[in-house]
Amino acid sequence: MRTALALLVLPAFLSAAHAADVKGTTRVDAVTVFPSGAEITRVGKVKLERGDHIILFTDLPARAVHSSIRVEGKATGALVIGSVDSRRVFVPRTDDAVAATERKRVEDAIEKLKDDKVVLQTAVQAAEMQKTLIGNLAQLPTRPAPPNGAAAPQPDWTQLFGLIGERLAEAQKAILDTQIKVRAVDRQIKDLEGKLASLAPAQEERTEVKVFVNAGAPLEAEMAIRYQVGSASWLPFYDARLATGTKAQAPKLQLVRRASIQQRTGESWDEVALALSTARPGAGTAAPELQPVTIDYEPDAPPPR
Repeated sequence: MRTALALLVLPAFLSAAHAADVKGTTRVDAVTVFPSGAEITRVGKVKLERGDHIILFTDLPARAVHSSIRVEGKATGALVIGSVDSRRVFVPRTDDAVAATERKRVEDAIEKLKDDKVVLQTAVQAAEMQKTLIGNLAQLPTRPAPPNGAAAPQPDWTQLFGLIGERLAEAQKAILDTQIKVRAVDRQIKDLEGKLASLAPAQEERTEVKVFVNAGAPLEAEMAIRYQVGSASWLPFYDARLATGTKAQAPKLQLVRRASIQQRTGESWDEVALALSTARPGAGTAAPELQPVTIDYEPDAPPPR
């Protein structure tokens, strides 16, 4: 019996371990605003192959109430929704194409400056080697003559030393000039790296939702995620319009009902189905705890003596 149980449980573990992650994106489809808070409905479509999957949504606001998150789905085939997990995460903020282009331009400029720095450093090394070779020429008069050899003709040492001094000065000047250029390139690289850091996409806090599903066959599914946020509200107000009337028309008072809506959820509510409700889902709905109250009759007073 234990062996049979192990064979049944093992595929479940293997299935969960090999569940494929599918990233999904959603848009705000409907909003119901309460006097304090709101319920948001987001929808998104995903394509799934047959088997177990984890659908990952990271575009919910950080202020979403985790206990209120509900997930539903409609699919072109058999789809089973299992557990739903949520947590707060930090994701890179999506930026526009202009900022991305500017970052690419700065990155290319930094790469070019680094290449220029390598060229300058190579020139410094070559000048240092040339300086060493010229210094070795200055040591020629101090070298002993070869034994049992004929005396070699002696050059004009004064002219040679003058030439060596000029070449050493030129090599030293080339080294100093190149080092100055290297320092200038380092400053440019540092400035551009600071600019690149300022152009990096900022991190923003979001709510991540993981939906564990099982698809019986390849299918397309439309997922709906409902959740509540607290940073929204609406207030009613009225316009009174009075028509004094004429001899032929009686006076008339018209009341126009309006609503003022406020929200600081960080989401755009453009082109959504908007509804107003007087319900208060955030208020306590549990039955009150009743305290026992003892009711009794007051005992009769004893007769006077």
